[in-house]
Amino acid sequence: MPARIGTSPATPVPEGLSPSEFARLFAMPAKEAAAYLAGRGKLTETFDWRDVYGAEHAHLFTVSRLARLDLLQSVRDAVVRVTDGDLSRTGFMREARAALEKSGWWGAKQVTDPATGEIVTTRFTPSRLTLIYDMNTRTAHAAGRWERFERNKKTHPYLRYITKRDERVRDSHAAWDGLTLPVDHPFWDTRYPPNGWRCRCRVMAMSQREYDAAQGKDWLKTQAPADKLREWVNPRTGETRHIPAGVDPGFDYNVGKAAMRARGLEEQARRRLDDPNGLAGGLPRQILNRVRSELTPSQVLKAPGIDPGLLEDVGAVKAVEYYINQVRPGILDEIAAGGIEGSAALKHELAEVAALRAAGLSIYEPEHIARVRAAFAASIESMAPAKHIPWHLAALRAELGYAQRVLSARGHTLDIGAVARVVYPDLDRLGEDAVAKMAIELHAIGAHWPLAASEDVLNAIRDTQGLFR
Repeated sequence: MPARIGTSPATPVPEGLSPSEFARLFAMPAKEAAAYLAGRGKLTETFDWRDVYGAEHAHLFTVSRLARLDLLQSVRDAVVRVTDGDLSRTGFMREARAALEKSGWWGAKQVTDPATGEIVTTRFTPSRLTLIYDMNTRTAHAAGRWERFERNKKTHPYLRYITKRDERVRDSHAAWDGLTLPVDHPFWDTRYPPNGWRCRCRVMAMSQREYDAAQGKDWLKTQAPADKLREWVNPRTGETRHIPAGVDPGFDYNVGKAAMRARGLEEQARRRLDDPNGLAGGLPRQILNRVRSELTPSQVLKAPGIDPGLLEDVGAVKAVEYYINQVRPGILDEIAAGGIEGSAALKHELAEVAALRAAGLSIYEPEHIARVRAAFAASIESMAPAKHIPWHLAALRAELGYAQRVLSARGHTLDIGAVARVVYPDLDRLGEDAVAKMAIELHAIGAHWPLAASEDVLNAIRDTQGLFR
């Protein structure tokens, strides 16, 4: 059932709002909100909410002390589906809890502070999920609304601050209720809601006619309050900030402006990457390709059923995707299939990129990629992989060693050749050439390809169906 933002029957309609204005106030700008969350595509593990501060959230998605990128991806995807209208609040709570329970993160969990080495207990509970849901959806909606305010400020040049007007509203926020200022007023740079944890305040746009008609009303305030700043030191970074009174640390920024700025910088970077002549000084192609890799959304990180331990280094995963797209694009489909086959394939590519780097070959250098392609072609033609692609053989050894450890942990004791049968269960269907290539590469690392799958291999294949899902 699609998510909807509504009001409680007990919530009073703020004075001075017509029914149509009130409905507009609570409308969900789903398109812009979803665009904001899409921009927060880089997953970041943090220990403390103060590790990622303020406007940094415009391009980073994190849940403090959730040290699993696959779970971060699951939570982020669920929030995106909420803002898209494809998932209700109840659905988010159900799916997020199921993912955390399945991975052993529901309830109390001990985690290590990377800054101090201290082991502390964190808890994922219904109230924690509610906070995650509320803060992420509220900031997404606020960012979406700001984009509309900027787009429509010629016809609606004013913004009005509105609270819920109940006993839960902070006194400092209540003092701003009815404050109406131009869209471009600096007040909104640091006090555009939400202005704190669980803040429910909102802003609505007003036309010049609406603003003029409100003159003389008791609720209307047109003078911005004097700035009262308090000094706050971030205990995680040592940075000193001056926070406006009434605003919680970490909320002293305009989430909408930050999102638009981050998106604008990324779009500018993409344009420059597509037009190298537009880059000041002309950056080397290797650097351009690396930046392009970082800016490209990851398919692997979104794929279900991948061993989460292989996804911890996001930069390495993105480098692998760039490399695969340059050399063997079809492997992305193998990885996306998940399970032990997909995870082993990802392990292979991670190891291959590392081995190429150790050999002095950069995946971002076109000439080096051309040498890699030529080496693969020479290996196939000569059937001499040890001579032409030693880095590939090193990766194959790492891939099968990884799979052997996974299988051993599940009670399957198999030699490397038998493990290859598990990881490549459909190789026979690809024909004699594919089998011969595998047999030669296995021989080069001191193993052999079994002519037929043994009962132990078949049992291992059956046992690993749906692994990591």
